[in-house]
Amino acid sequence: MCIKYGPAVQLSEAAALRFVAEMTSVPVPKVYSAFQKDRSSYIIMDFIDGEVIGEGWDKRSEAEKASLFAQLKDMFEELHNIPHPRPGVLASSDMQSLYDKRLWKGSHGFGPFANESDFHMFLRCGVHIEDDMIKKETCTWVTDEQKEEMRQMVICFTHGDASSSNVMVKDGKVVALIDFELSGFYPEYWEYTTAMNVNRFDGFWKEEVPKFLKQYPEELQMEELRRKHFGPGGFQGRYPWDILGCV
Repeated sequence: MCIKYGPAVQLSEAAALRFVAEMTSVPVPKVYSAFQKDRSSYIIMDFIDGEVIGEGWDKRSEAEKASLFAQLKDMFEELHNIPHPRPGVLASSDMQSLYDKRLWKGSHGFGPFANESDFHMFLRCGVHIEDDMIKKETCTWVTDEQKEEMRQMVICFTHGDASSSNVMVKDGKVVALIDFELSGFYPEYWEYTTAMNVNRFDGFWKEEVPKFLKQYPEELQMEELRRKHFGPGGFQGRYPWDILGCV
């Protein structure tokens, strides 16, 4: 067994692991206990015997890589096809707040959202195309985002951090998906766009993601523009909700 603990650990991750174990055949760590004590959260779960998929990646044969991608494709499709308990709502597995340090610094999380439109409004902190503070490029993004909402994306269960460090393998098999702290019900493109925004230590993975996840090139372009204007580094490196008084 292993223990994941600390003030930044969310018990919603334990709920997500139990949810996935109950609803799918996707291999995840079994949770034995989850609780809070002295301002820290603790999750006691199985230790996964294996290595991250990127370990020795260059030494893996093309046949082995193809097999791993096929396994991952099946697993993520199964995750995305979990029946939604409240169709259309964007929330955690237990219909509570979402957590994503890439979007929100607060420990209390954000959401739930009644629909995709409300989620997008949160991402841009209520900015409208009529607002004087936004540039033409940002105005174009907001307009495109509103058009996307008309496409009525499916809201599906999403891991939210499909990086190579969260895929455990052993003897040519994927033995577990781990770290569900950023998971929840999101628009169907979210798995792909978040996986493509890899950190600099995971650069090789960006070329591999399309081999097991459905691609959303337009949404990826929009997400990159959103990050430029509304994420870290945008608006003088501060979050828009700090600037506009949204919290």
